[in-house]
Amino acid sequence: MILASLRAKLAGLHWPRAESRQRQQYWYHGYSIQSRFDGLPPALLDELLVDSIVVATHSTADRASLPVLEPPHLSYAATAPP
Repeated sequence: MILASLRAKLAGLHWPRAESRQRQQYWYHGYSIQSRFDGLPPALLDELLVDSIVVATHSTADRASLPVLEPPHLSYAATAPP
């Protein structure tokens, strides 16, 4: 949903009606922060995705989606009735 919204706005179209305009503006503002993080000219959306950057975040510290080095641990929650 986020990528579809950003692609539509970057193409010059109106905000898609599936989500609120305010939410989509928040995503777009996050994208504008990330696209200018390394200076000008701004990075393209696809370049950020290739670099594993979370394109809609406002964070400048935790902006990359890093791979998990080990598999997540299984949950120990009981699933059967007692």
